Amino acid sequence: WPVSGAPIRRASVERWACLAALPTALLLAGCPDEEACSGGWAPVFEDLDRSILSATERDGEVFLAGGSLGGPAGAAALRWDGARWHELDTGREDTLWWVWAEPGGDELWFVGEGGLALHRDGAGFTAVDTGTEATLYGVWGSAADDVWLVGGVPGEAGVDDDVVVLHWDGSAITRDDTVPIADVALFKVWGAAAADVWVAGERGTMLHHTAAGWTDLSGELDTVSSVLTVHGCAADEVYATAGSELFRWAGDRWGVVDEVAPLGLMNEVSCGAAGVLAVGIGGLKLRWDRAAATWFDEQLERPWDTDYHGALVAARTSSENSNTACAGPRAGAICACVAPPSGGACAKRS
Repeated sequence: WPVSGAPIRRASVERWACLAALPTALLLAGCPDEEACSGGWAPVFEDLDRSILSATERDGEVFLAGGSLGGPAGAAALRWDGARWHELDTGREDTLWWVWAEPGGDELWFVGEGGLALHRDGAGFTAVDTGTEATLYGVWGSAADDVWLVGGVPGEAGVDDDVVVLHWDGSAITRDDTVPIADVALFKVWGAAAADVWVAGERGTMLHHTAAGWTDLSGELDTVSSVLTVHGCAADEVYATAGSELFRWAGDRWGVVDEVAPLGLMNEVSCGAAGVLAVGIGGLKLRWDRAAATWFDEQLERPWDTDYHGALVAARTSSENSNTACAGPRAGAICACVAPPSGGACAKRS
């Protein structure tokens, strides 16, 4: 993997804290005997000059995407290899909005500004022709030859680059013009399988793609807020965020998750074996602990003085991250890891 500069530094720490022994692990490290065990959030980076907008994992690796959002620092593409962070050399100045890594494979996709789609299959990054200048905000695939990319121009109805839905078949990208909606930008895409794909977008948009084609299920959300993200754990457990509402698809219909009442707007949600993490404005961090069957509102826990854009609930690996929230859009972004509420494994805490 190409590395730009030295390995990324992690934040200095004031003490070590011990975390709950759930099916995930966070910032694994030794726990001094004299220190009390307590959960919490801890910064992962210090002095990072670009915002981190999304995160994904694959077989012990974690990938982060972001950029300077028009600033001079350019794209941010980071990789955790199980021991340390490296910055990947993309050679691009465009901000990267999303990243997807093929589970068990070599495929890696970053998408972002100006219709940028960077594809890596183990041999290096290639900029793939997407046929659009619109920002691509989301990417997901079921396999190396089945990758979806979505985007658009927010707030600009009637332009050619709205409702951007692209598909990679392993050799080229084509545009899908069968989407049953118009005049909206699309923000995220996620699927439980090749024939079970969800796309979220402006003005309450929620689209579902199956073997029969596209279906518009926006009416089930019944919101005028933009659906900024969609992500799930299974065909009958899919989550979406719109404004200050969290929605769940239980396999037959979308409904509001009434157990949460966030004090701010949500940007991203991630689902994993340990639970669900929703993040947003003003340090918003809402966490569903699957083992405890409880939602925890950790917005007022540090770090709270930032806006989070990306989230990741990672599987148990040698990675430094379990539940990760990545801050943006301001520069000097951090990543933070959430700790469950009781003792067990050990982790850093600032």
